[in-house]
Amino acid sequence: MAKIKRLLSKESPLRQYWMLVSLALIVLGTFFFWQDLSINLKNILFTLSTVLKNILVFLLPFLVLPYIFNSLSDLKDQGALLIVLILVGVAISTFAAIIYGYGVVKLITTYISIKPYAINLDQDQIFSYINLNLPSIPVELMLAIGAIAGIIQSHKPNKKVQRFFVKYQYASDFFFAKMFTPILPLYILGFLMKIAHDGDFGAIFHSFKNLFLCMIAAQIIYIFGYFLIGCTGFVNRALRAFKNSLPAFITGFSSISSMVTLPVTLQVAYENTKNFKIADLTIPTTVNCHAVGDAIGLTILSLSVYYFTNGSLPDFSTFVVFAGILTLAQFGAVSVAGGSVIIIVPYLQKTFGFTPEMIGLITAISVFIEPWGTGCNILGNSGYVIIVERVNRFIKKFFKKHKKNLSKESL
Repeated sequence: MAKIKRLLSKESPLRQYWMLVSLALIVLGTFFFWQDLSINLKNILFTLSTVLKNILVFLLPFLVLPYIFNSLSDLKDQGALLIVLILVGVAISTFAAIIYGYGVVKLITTYISIKPYAINLDQDQIFSYINLNLPSIPVELMLAIGAIAGIIQSHKPNKKVQRFFVKYQYASDFFFAKMFTPILPLYILGFLMKIAHDGDFGAIFHSFKNLFLCMIAAQIIYIFGYFLIGCTGFVNRALRAFKNSLPAFITGFSSISSMVTLPVTLQVAYENTKNFKIADLTIPTTVNCHAVGDAIGLTILSLSVYYFTNGSLPDFSTFVVFAGILTLAQFGAVSVAGGSVIIIVPYLQKTFGFTPEMIGLITAISVFIEPWGTGCNILGNSGYVIIVERVNRFIKKFFKKHKKNLSKESL
């Protein structure tokens, strides 16, 4: 069942670094040389990336189904408990990230200033020549079906069903490992080209550089804490796991979607946890609802705009209620470009009275920070899965000890 995944996790160091180096070269090459390419070539590259993305988004619900099924059917009794703990952990993590963002803004508002910049987009916009109107199937629906079927299978095993899903997962593994991964550099090139072409990053960064730098530092510190907790405080192990996660970060930065980066995030999780079942369960479950990068980044951005408009921060007790509501709303989010800012805007207007001008400024800036935020979301999930794997070890020990006690009592 896991033949291809084990092959990927045991690749030579040269092969593992190839993806990171190639992605980094594409990112740097795009931002330095995109102006030298014709608009038609940019459109062609963006069309290719868009078509690949549409096909992947259509296939993903079917591709992730066997991972959830096999994980829960193999985990047996602790499977249902583990998935509940994963979701509770996501809620706690998201809420903590939002509160953390409030604390960061409270700390930095006396040291930074924002000089609004009029964002000018290039007149000749990049567009896709081909728009595939493929049917949209909610990933959450397939995850729910896989979870229910997996739990049933764990209590009432059926060998034919099990063999089918083993082959099904092998097919998904083959798609991710042998079809998607080789074209990954080409897949992200068009999206990077559009990011570079559509905005003047130098001017935007200059106007908001202090806020951006504080935001980036806050996100990295918070997310690295996940890796540190998962590695039980061993800094070298945490740094190694963090480094292993960089290809997923770069892919998310380029595609601006945690969902379409799922194949790479899964591969990273296999490498960091060495536990295929936990990775297969955790990563698809959290891909949409666990966005700590955006939770921190958009909180810092929104509160900074509020502060420089009103001269003070919102009352903390009011903000705690807002953080709780936003945490619950995140479970309905979709990990696509613009998903997080769409979620937060109505609550900013209703709770804090944000004006259309404030919302417009936040939305405009979020366009430019979203690639980074998406990459941080993926880094957060890559660290979170290590924590889940650690919790799973504890649960296994608990169930093992409980069964021993029951056997002693029966004697």
